Amino acid sequence: MSPALFVIYLIVATVAATPIYECGVLDQPFATYTLANDIAVSNLSYGSACFDIKGNGITLDGNGFEVYATSSEVLPATGVQYSGTGATVSNLRVSNFRTGILANGKFGKVHHNTITRAVNGIDVTASNNDVSNNIIRDFDAKSESTSGIYVYFPAIIPVESGITITNNVISNIQGDNFVLGISVYYATSVYIAHNQIFDLRGEVSAEEISVISGKAELVDNIFSSNGYIPTAATLLVSALALIASLAYFRSSSSSPVDISPAPVQDMTNEKDEETRKKEKEQDFLAQDGADQLKLRKNTLSFSLKSSPGMR
Repeated sequence: MSPALFVIYLIVATVAATPIYECGVLDQPFATYTLANDIAVSNLSYGSACFDIKGNGITLDGNGFEVYATSSEVLPATGVQYSGTGATVSNLRVSNFRTGILANGKFGKVHHNTITRAVNGIDVTASNNDVSNNIIRDFDAKSESTSGIYVYFPAIIPVESGITITNNVISNIQGDNFVLGISVYYATSVYIAHNQIFDLRGEVSAEEISVISGKAELVDNIFSSNGYIPTAATLLVSALALIASLAYFRSSSSSPVDISPAPVQDMTNEKDEETRKKEKEQDFLAQDGADQLKLRKNTLSFSLKSSPGMR
């Protein structure tokens, strides 16, 4: 094919959208596929996907339609996954899959999608992906950890990822284990900005953002009303620990002990100039081993991090 014909081919393939009516493999390079109806899925196996995007430069436009699993429990499969470079998934609703969208190709875009009833809403396992303006909500995970957006690179040394996560709304996610709004593992250069994360409830822990062996910058995010769910088991453990502590205190005390509160020392005037400057700028750097988290202008309200004695 001559260069001129190849250019024409690319233009036609990009402009002329192909309607799709059922699950399948999308592999025409630089093509745009547009969903023409809702799709009900009942029999996908673990590791498979309703839509598997394998070519480069492919766009899947959900056109506002929904791909949903009909099973009573979350289907152990993926709604949409892409491995090609430069893929775009947008305007799609995905419901009742273990993973809503899996971004496994570089330089992809996951924009303006709504994901409900999943274990992980959007998984990102390749560099230079842009995840923005998605709504991720209404999870109830059983027996395993759950994340709204899950960034993971299976590497010993953290990978320079170039991932951006912006303007997403993550809400009403609960589970029997760890519940995470956005989790980052072994990835650096992750930019997380202007997201809203609220109503997370986990029986072990609920964390708005977790970064392990990686680096991320958080800018102007809003976190609200997140916390762990105190189950009967955790309440019992806490009660027994309190009873044991009181028994030990009584048995080890041979004379009255003054347990009145100590006077609170006024530390207001003891802050050094550097601390004041940091508070004024609202620009903090927290480092724990290899993990680095840079925070700027984030808003946090009513958040109870983890269950007593469990994390």
